[in-house]
Amino acid sequence: MYAKYLNQYEIQYYRGNVLRHEGMCYSNPKAEVIALAGYKPVVDDEKPELEENQILVISYVDEPDLIRRVYTVESAV
Repeated sequence: MYAKYLNQYEIQYYRGNVLRHEGMCYSNPKAEVIALAGYKPVVDDEKPELEENQILVISYVDEPDLIRRVYTVESAV
């Protein structure tokens, strides 16, 4: 799964087999073309266990070669 980093709480997924980049249209583009268009692989951190009255907050970290999905446990109260 590939996405573009927008901010700490949002990413934009690459959703299809067609990619438009710099005036060109690519059908089933290779990973190199997807990367040139600004998309990176999304990698999940391990999800922590939740206890009662806790919620899971998802955030993203933009790293040079990937986007890391980070899970944080917060109190729901």
